[in-house]
Amino acid sequence: MVASFAHTVRGGSLAGELAAAVDAAALAELVHVASLHHDDVMDQTRTRRGAPSVNALWGDSVAVPAGNWLVAKAARLAAEPGPGPPP
Repeated sequence: MVASFAHTVRGGSLAGELAAAVDAAALAELVHVASLHHDDVMDQTRTRRGAPSVNALWGDSVAVPAGNWLVAKAARLAAEPGPGPPP
């Protein structure tokens, strides 16, 4: 069963769907991390889950553009043309 599924994912009809799911997950994670960067700056948070926040390590002048960059990467990923509507 697993071997059959792996074969289908590599060369079959699920390959495109799997790639689209990975892209969607990456997009969501990019936006999530960007929002954490910006939130830590707004709240002047020094730690996140016990580790130093980006703004604590490098300051707001790095944390804000880093969050903006992550949002831009997410927007670029979202704007990439897909395979089109399903048949």
